[in-house]
Amino acid sequence: MLHVKNPLNVYDISDGFYQTLLPSFSKFVFLFMIISGFAMCCGYYDKISTGSIPVSRFYETRYARIWPYFVLLVVMDVMVSPSFSSFMEAFADLTLCFGLLPNADISVIGNGWTLGIIFLFYMLFPFFCFLLKNKRRAWMAMTVSVIFNICCTSYFFDNNHVIDGFNIETNFIFCAMFFLAGGILFLYRNSISKVVEKYRWGVAILCTILTVAYFFRKSILPVLDCHVSTAYIWLLILFSSWVCYAIGTKGRILNNSAMKFLSRISMEIYLTHAGVFRIVERLRLNDLFDTDWFSYIATVILVLAGSIVFALAAKCLLDLAGKLADKLRPKAEA
Repeated sequence: MLHVKNPLNVYDISDGFYQTLLPSFSKFVFLFMIISGFAMCCGYYDKISTGSIPVSRFYETRYARIWPYFVLLVVMDVMVSPSFSSFMEAFADLTLCFGLLPNADISVIGNGWTLGIIFLFYMLFPFFCFLLKNKRRAWMAMTVSVIFNICCTSYFFDNNHVIDGFNIETNFIFCAMFFLAGGILFLYRNSISKVVEKYRWGVAILCTILTVAYFFRKSILPVLDCHVSTAYIWLLILFSSWVCYAIGTKGRILNNSAMKFLSRISMEIYLTHAGVFRIVERLRLNDLFDTDWFSYIATVILVLAGSIVFALAAKCLLDLAGKLADKLRPKAEA
């Protein structure tokens, strides 16, 4: 919804909803980081900690999940707008290491900057498991990451260390506390589940209060919002609370067939929707109604539906290509 509104900026929907709520949707990337930390631990923490899966196998599995689809979109993006800069940026994208670039402003798959952070998290995940070896070490690492986050905004992210236009949210050190929060929630998942199941409505009310307090924090507790990092620590507490609620309410509300379906292609939708939006725009389907709100909502639905269709079709195509490659490999070796 945010990305559909920003590129055009022609919809006259700048009321309370847009000015207050819609811009905050960009912060959902940090919820994504917490969930990524938790989910990766669910899949690989025990295996890597016990050595039952080689580190090389871990990397092969994760990158095989991401790289083919990412390559497809990068190639398509370059073909649409070929240039020297697009080829340079495409090369950086294909290495999956572009998150290591200082102040990288990559336009090829521009909305993939979050994946640059996620790729670094995958790269560092064995070390991440080391930090989560026990709860004491995990809390020490969490404390260090929060302090480092504050140091970044207080000292390192000034004009003496970074250039103008530097986006603090694209820095892995700045985001590390969100991944560690997901890991800590994994370590306490059984206890969290028991508490939330017992006090489900109380936890739901608490999460709701924290959500409202986040938007009114400047007027409620201005002394706690005097530093840049404070807003992100608010997000850390807020999103962690909602993840706790989700852990303890299995089979209810947040866990349903629609969410399960979307979760399997969420990365593909995220990467695809910018391109689908451009197609909708060129077909002039973004201005179907006289009322801006109706046109905006229709565009959002079309972009989401188009992204889902493209994601499913591309996944099928890549699966077929993979099966074909497996069949041809023995013949080639022979």
